[in-house]
Amino acid sequence: MLKALSESLNAKKNALSRTLTRWVRPLWRWVSRQGITDELSEDRKNKVILTNRLAATVSLVLIGPLFNYIQVLDVFILHFLAILSYLMPLLINRLGWYSTARWWFVITPPVFNLIGAGLLTEGPASAAKISFMAMIILPILLFQITEWFQMLLGLGWVFLTVLSFDYVTDLVPRSAWIANDAHYDNPHVAHMGIIRGMVMLTVAFIYLQLVNRGNQQKLTKALDETDRQRAILDDTNALLRQQNEEIERQRLDIEHINHDLRLQALKAQMDPHFLFNALGSIQHFILKQETKESLNYLAKFSKLIRQMLENSVNDRVALADETRALSYYIDLERLRFENKFEYHIDIDETIDAERTEIPPMLLQPYIENAILHGLRPKEEGGGQLKVVILRQFDDLLCIIEDNGIGREAAAYINSHRRRSHISRGTSFTDSRIRLLNANRTQAVSAITIDLMDEQGNPRGTRVELKIPL
Repeated sequence: MLKALSESLNAKKNALSRTLTRWVRPLWRWVSRQGITDELSEDRKNKVILTNRLAATVSLVLIGPLFNYIQVLDVFILHFLAILSYLMPLLINRLGWYSTARWWFVITPPVFNLIGAGLLTEGPASAAKISFMAMIILPILLFQITEWFQMLLGLGWVFLTVLSFDYVTDLVPRSAWIANDAHYDNPHVAHMGIIRGMVMLTVAFIYLQLVNRGNQQKLTKALDETDRQRAILDDTNALLRQQNEEIERQRLDIEHINHDLRLQALKAQMDPHFLFNALGSIQHFILKQETKESLNYLAKFSKLIRQMLENSVNDRVALADETRALSYYIDLERLRFENKFEYHIDIDETIDAERTEIPPMLLQPYIENAILHGLRPKEEGGGQLKVVILRQFDDLLCIIEDNGIGREAAAYINSHRRRSHISRGTSFTDSRIRLLNANRTQAVSAITIDLMDEQGNPRGTRVELKIPL
């Protein structure tokens, strides 16, 4: 018997649950979300939903007491209008007037309560005054602390209606369908009003607690999700940084390799340039049938080639080796041009030439220019070539000076001379200097100075080459 009763109750419970799921819950959700749009903030959405739910709940609660006044026509009509008025926030929210909907729901209940209390009694209806307990909660619920000023104004309106309660109810005459005050203003009605007020306050408090708990849970969930996303982003950023560092390292390695290859290519271009000129000199002696000079030249040439081969395998060579190669080269050029000039290579005594290193073949193109374009065209004798290497703080200052015809005269001669090839020695050196400076904070630099005598006539050229140690 008990088992059958339990099964019957469970079946009714399941049927009720299915009905709620199918009809009531979707309808309640539809009512709650009137006026909700994606553009609203989360706080505004919560207040709109609360206003809609309060409007629907209060209207439904007031339907029951409506039939208590079925025999009091004017009170019945007023009660019915109050129900319609409490439903108005749904329409107002749907129109997008969100603040107006809440103010409507704060202002109209005390007004209907005052008029209704006046119609129910001849004098002040003490039982009706208790219903203001429930109305105090409306501004607190609808505006909350986030809109404290509006909340205080709403509370002020409710308290103003309470203070004016006796005066207003005295002005409103009791309904002609009510015989005496005791019918609607008695202890039973007062107790029911107190109970309704307490229930409303309790429900409002529980609702606020649930809203706060829901907001707290959403906030906690959002913070947890934010922490999770931050952890993922941190891991991703760390991986990207690691990949970027590896890419940057590879890029620097590639740039370094390319830099070295370009330097090697320029050195490979410079060495044949010099060798071509040296072989031209040998050809010159052979054509003149000067056997002794040819053999002497070949001996010096072999020493120079050996020194060049030793220097070519390194990016930097000892200053002593480089100046030795330069002296071999200048000796060859002196033989070639029949000792038309003298030269001196001076190294500052404070410089350790065996330990100090410089890029190989960096000075030779400037010396070649001094000989070919400055000293060679000089008609009178007494040509002088000076190579001076000094220490200047953390740099080597290499000075190449000649007393030749000067750059302007050399340019004029070259422009009127028919040449079988184009000299590219200094252009190669300029390109090489740019590459050497690519990854340096202290750059290799070269300046050319035109020397003049007291009358302003050209008396040679000086090149100052500064090389960081």
